[in-house]
Order: sequence, then C-alpha cells, then structure tokens
Amino acid sequence: MMKYLYLLLLPLSFLIACQDSSTDTEKETTKNDTSASSEKGVNTQQNASGSPMYIDGWSPNISNEMVYLLKSKHAPAFENWKLAIDSVMTDSTGSFVFSPSVEEGLYALRSKEIANLYGQIYFYFMPGDTLIINPTNDSKTLTMSGSAGQRNMYQWESHLRFFKYSEIRQKLNDSKTYPKDTFVNFVQNRRKEGHDFMKEYFKDQEIPSVYSDYLKAKIDFAWVNRISHYQQYHIYYTQQKWRYFPYDSLGIDYLNDEGLKNTCCPFSREYANAIGSLMEEHYQRGRDPKIADSIHFDQLLDKRFDIAKEHFTKEARDIALVNVSKQFFLSMAEDNFFDKLEEINSYFKTNKTNDHFYHFFEQQYESLKAIAPGETAPNFTLPNPADKPVSLSDFKGKVVYIDFWGTWCGPCIAAMPKLVKLEKQLEGEDVVFLMVALEYNEGNVANWKKYLQDKNVPGTHVVAEKQFKNKEIVPYLISAAPSYVLIDKEGNIVKTRAKSPDKVEADIRALL
Repeated sequence: MMKYLYLLLLPLSFLIACQDSSTDTEKETTKNDTSASSEKGVNTQQNASGSPMYIDGWSPNISNEMVYLLKSKHAPAFENWKLAIDSVMTDSTGSFVFSPSVEEGLYALRSKEIANLYGQIYFYFMPGDTLIINPTNDSKTLTMSGSAGQRNMYQWESHLRFFKYSEIRQKLNDSKTYPKDTFVNFVQNRRKEGHDFMKEYFKDQEIPSVYSDYLKAKIDFAWVNRISHYQQYHIYYTQQKWRYFPYDSLGIDYLNDEGLKNTCCPFSREYANAIGSLMEEHYQRGRDPKIADSIHFDQLLDKRFDIAKEHFTKEARDIALVNVSKQFFLSMAEDNFFDKLEEINSYFKTNKTNDHFYHFFEQQYESLKAIAPGETAPNFTLPNPADKPVSLSDFKGKVVYIDFWGTWCGPCIAAMPKLVKLEKQLEGEDVVFLMVALEYNEGNVANWKKYLQDKNVPGTHVVAEKQFKNKEIVPYLISAAPSYVLIDKEGNIVKTRAKSPDKVEADIRALL
C-alpha cells in the first residue's frame, strides 16, 4: 500500500484546473447585445481610477450563463465570482460582449464552473483596451485582436509551442526516462527556448514589468516542476523502484535559482506547483533512506508542516500549508492526526497572509472535522450487485468495517485473502464487512460483478460509480484505495482511516 500511496506524492496543485474552449458548431455572427449586467452578490461598483474597455468573446461551454471578469488574485477560487468587477450573460452560442471599467493589471474571464475560459490565460488589460477573442471549432487555434490582442495572444502561442500538441506532450512524458545528462540538456534548453521565444515575440512591443514578470515566472516555475517530476519518477520508470533521484546528482541548484524568487503571481497554477516541488526537495533532503517507508509516513505530516513554517514566508507559506492539506490523506490513519489538524489550523489562521488561501485550507479542515472520530458517519446509499439500493444506515446496531476498494487496484486485490480470513475469524459476531467498489463507468461495474461471481468474495457489496467522485461517498474524502473506515454500533465513526484487515481485529472486537 505504501508504494501505491507514494505515487501520489507529486506536488499537488490546489488551484482550479482550467479548461480549453472548443465547439462542434459554428459561431453565430449575431453577438449578444445585452449590456454588462450584474447578478446578485456580484460587486459591480465601478472602479473610480479605471476606464471602460471592450471585450467581445465566446465559448460554447457557457451558453446562457454568466461570464465574470475577476482580478487574477480572485480567479482561482470558485466562490470568488462574487468579487467580480463585472459580469454579463452569454447567448445560446456562448457569445458575450461587455465593457467593464478596469485598472491596469492581470484578469481572468470565468464562469461559475470554469476558472479560466481560455485555458491558462490571465489577460493583461489596460484602461481603454479592446479585445476580441475567437477560438476555432477544434480548439487548436485561438485568435485575439484589438489593442489588447497581440499582448495576450503570446500566452496562447507559447502554450501551442511548448505544451499543446501531442508530440510535445509525448516528449515531456518521455523526459522522465532520459539519462541524467540528456534530461539536464533537455530541461535547460526548454527553459532557454521559453525565454528566447518571449523576447522574440515582444521585440517590437514594450510590455509592462508586471506582465513581463508574470510571463517569465510561468517559464521558470514550469522548469522547476519538470525537474521535480524527474526526481520523483525517474528511478521508478527506469528501474521500477520507488526512490527519489538525488538533488545533487543533476547539478541544478533550483532551490537558489533567481527565477524562483519572482513572487509576482501566487494565483497561478505553476507557482503553486513550484511551491510543492520545493517542499518535496526539502522533505527528501531530511529523509534518511535507511528508514522504512512506514516510519516515513508516520512522520510525514509533522515534517511537511515544519518545512512549510521553516522554508517559506508570506503567501508562499500559505500555499505551502495548502499543499500540506492536499496530502492529509497520507496521514489520516495516524492516531494523532486530528490533534495535528487542530494545530495546523490554529497556526495557519493566526499567521495567514492571504485570506483566499486560508479559506481553501479551511474548507479541507471543516470537511475533515465532519468525519472525525465520534462524529456520526455520513449515510450513503449505493446499488448492490443485483442493483438493489443498500444504505449504511441499514446496519445500525452492528459494527461496520468499510473497505473502499476497486477491481483496478492491485493492493486492494492483494488484501482480499486477509479480509476473507478476518471475516471467518469474526463469523457470527455483530459486524458487517461493507465492500464499496470504486468503479468508474458501466463497463467497470460489469467487470466488478463478474469478479464477485468468479472469486466468490464474502461480505456485503455495493458499487460507487465515478470512483472517488461519487457524490454518495464524497463526505468520506476517499482519495486512495484501499481505504478503510470503522464505525460503531451507534453509527459513529471510530476510525476515519482504520487499520488494514490483518491488523484491525482487536479494534473491531473492542466494539462488539
């Protein structure tokens, strides 16, 4: 199980993933003539120091929905649409036109569900700008015109050149298997090419330093994230062993690189990932390779919390603490986890720099508190192999040991014989072994049913389609399999992450 979980140690970005715009229908020529309008809760008060600009765009993903213009610092969080500078309703094709008042700076266009309508682009607007945005039907091309067009079109051109096409993505994927020297040349050249392309693109156009800093930072942060990815996965993909590639072996001192001192854009996904990359390096530096993985996981939360406090300040520390929260699932089985959770929350709340980052952490914190030991176990209802509904509440009065597993999960299958043995040892007792299969689609569910028939697995079986995203089980915050939960006869959680089948018998007998 530890090997399976270690795969998930890649730094996690907590910023909302952005989506490219695409459509299968032609854009209508008639634009939405609705003037800029507000929705209840949206800040539409005009900025006294700003001047109107004109934005004309479309996205088929947002037909008959509100489009919001937000400052970059507010864009990543879904609920921050309430802080929008302006908003407008799209027509049936996803077209919109509005004329907000803006100050010079970075902005995002978004809907309630899409953090950035046009991929990873944060637009740099100036008062009086005009911008016309036209994606193509296959989303492979995006054009921008108007006074703000060329300036912002660079981001799309850069995305095409360095990330978009399949052959480029394949090279990025393959790079983790390169020999050390080959990889170093690859990643250093890629960074240089990024900066050279930016210089060439803007050779005849002067751009504001704030915008320039943002564009340079995206290149530098992507560079360190690529190195970190190599360090974490190279040995596994080349030798099938979970070991971290030593920092010193590459000869790249990214911890002290000037480019990473650029703190212009804490709202960007690349910056959040870079903080995670730096945290991983600090963690691995303090890790004794002679100590077993199980001990490392016992100490993981303490060590990462200490790294966030010792190596980062201000908004970078906020992001580091959010990064810690995204890896809580690795430590939830520890006996002192919820005590540590309270300590981290208290520290973050007292020392936060940016309310947005703490708010994201707080959401994680509140969700975890809802499933802490002693809390009522959230009820769920899922279909059994005969497609009949089964609810957790059906087993009130019995101890319930929930096994979140999947037919796709090697460690889950490997644990099955231990679970079968445990059930035989507790046969006749007031305990239910509730097996929740995490299967993605109908085909996977069919495979699950066949697996149960072929293997004759004991226990009470239900299935959660869409795996971890199944709405019925979302309150349990399951993000790895296998995961176990222990519930007492009153329906209260005893262990948010219980021990594995070969170690949990004593805990179950204590509740009978």
